[in-house]
Amino acid sequence: MPRSILLLVLVMAIPVSRAESALSIKAQAAWNGLIKAGTTSEIVVTLLADRGGEVVVTVPDHHPRLRVSTRLNARLPHTLWLTVRPELDKTLNVHARMHDGAESVATVRFERVRQETHLVASALIPQSDLPSRFAGDTLSFVGVGGSMLPHSEGGYGGIDAVILDSDTLSRLDARQFAVLQDYGAGCGRMTLLGPATPRYDQLNAAAGCGGRFTTRVTNNESVLPTVRAMLGSAVSALPSANGLRAMSNFDMFAGTWRALSLFFAIYVVGLVLIARSPRTWIPILVAPVCAALLAWAAWSNNSAERRLISWSEIDTHGHTLRYSALLQITGNGKGTARTPLPSDLGILQPQGTDPIAELDRSEADASRIVLKSSNRLLSQHAYFTRGNAHAEPPVTVTMTDRGPRIENRGSTVSTPALLGWNDRRTPVPALQPGERWYAPDTDTSWNVALAEERLLRARTQTGTAALLLPHRLLPAGEDEALQIEEHGWLMIISG
Repeated sequence: MPRSILLLVLVMAIPVSRAESALSIKAQAAWNGLIKAGTTSEIVVTLLADRGGEVVVTVPDHHPRLRVSTRLNARLPHTLWLTVRPELDKTLNVHARMHDGAESVATVRFERVRQETHLVASALIPQSDLPSRFAGDTLSFVGVGGSMLPHSEGGYGGIDAVILDSDTLSRLDARQFAVLQDYGAGCGRMTLLGPATPRYDQLNAAAGCGGRFTTRVTNNESVLPTVRAMLGSAVSALPSANGLRAMSNFDMFAGTWRALSLFFAIYVVGLVLIARSPRTWIPILVAPVCAALLAWAAWSNNSAERRLISWSEIDTHGHTLRYSALLQITGNGKGTARTPLPSDLGILQPQGTDPIAELDRSEADASRIVLKSSNRLLSQHAYFTRGNAHAEPPVTVTMTDRGPRIENRGSTVSTPALLGWNDRRTPVPALQPGERWYAPDTDTSWNVALAEERLLRARTQTGTAALLLPHRLLPAGEDEALQIEEHGWLMIISG
């Protein structure tokens, strides 16, 4: 064989391995990493690779574990904004891995802010005379530019107030401005310095809590007093995880009891058949095998019971409701439970230990996240979240000389509700579209055994009127599609 042909054969026989992509990752925490206990923040993740392809970004140190899949274009930076609820004074490692095995890691550190300190984000630093980081014992300032403001609503979780000027407001991209609108709609405190602009008018129109926490000033001297005044006015607290549990009327183990009842019913029937059999020794030998197979079939399934309990509040003329929600998952077998959820439900905070808890989302379907949780027989896991959602109140509550007036401004018959005002409890009947109803002089006794009535009563003892009615937080039909049993309340506060 000629030497040249032999050399060619040898070269072709050498295995060729494809080189891994060169992948880089940068991660930066919002607000210079400052955060308060129990609040959310944002991590900005920038990815760059010399080849395009699928990439998975994970935050394994976060609880629950975060996982996001996306696609990169070759040599084009790609940015992700991750909402996180980090532990205090702890670093989070952000991992990126491409389909061909290329990996990169970035580290983000968060710094604790005292719980009694108000964290204020200001775009006026260092142009104004405001302190660059610290002012007295109650205010802590962090300077931000327009590009540094969050792209996810959870990025404002630890911020007590925001100060912006009209120039910074005009330079926000569409996503940042939408998130800022949601922050204000959720009763976030905002002070805007400068003339009224179309964007300011939009923020003012969308502001929650009757617009009490969105203000505009025309000079630097008015900024700090305005911020302090707003910080001195409290936003009504939404129920905690324990408060929501008290409103739940679910049997956490309904599915398990059904499975146990079926198992023992079949077992008893088998014993009866054995006792009546003329050849008792045959069923006795077969019974243990059948019982083992039946038990395996009953307990090795990966089913789970899912329930969502929520409490929402909205101003009678508002367009955004604030909510807190508790997702409960009860295991009926062994495995990993996968629960699809709307991505705008917010980051879920585990109420206990779940070693495999993970939130998984794909940028290809930004409307969904998947919660993975460990599933065992009789296991219980709960996940708490807070957030805002765009909505219109189905009925309005207005204080008049005749007392509270309820009006159905919708196109369908309203749901029967409960009115609270001046420590009085009044049932409200279903109203036809366009119908008005005035509270009579008679009232009924409060049912103090119900947590929702206790909360309504506490909120309406000082002249405020509010209407309480059943409410589903998930979009119509999604609770069935997602196999989640839902129980919730909506409080409409008078204007």
